[in-house]
Amino acid sequence: MLVLALHSTHTMRDEKLVPVAKQLFGYFGGLGVAVFFVMSGFLITTLLNREWDATGGLNLRSFYFKRACRILPPYVAYLVVMLLLAGGGGFL
Repeated sequence: MLVLALHSTHTMRDEKLVPVAKQLFGYFGGLGVAVFFVMSGFLITTLLNREWDATGGLNLRSFYFKRACRILPPYVAYLVVMLLLAGGGGFL
């Protein structure tokens, strides 16, 4: 949410508020990115450690396949919606 707040500052209309918002959200937006990478690294490390403890090794093909099965469907759905909006004269 912090990163989205930072990216939303370009849509602000109040000329006096924009620099303050960019400074405030700039700091917290960067913090949001750092927190995301820490949490992501912790999650990936935890999953790999669990597999190592359970099997004594790592199957990276299986690991990446599971990630792809979780990430690709919403990504493709998003692309389809954006293409439909762009083709239909939507928001793009």
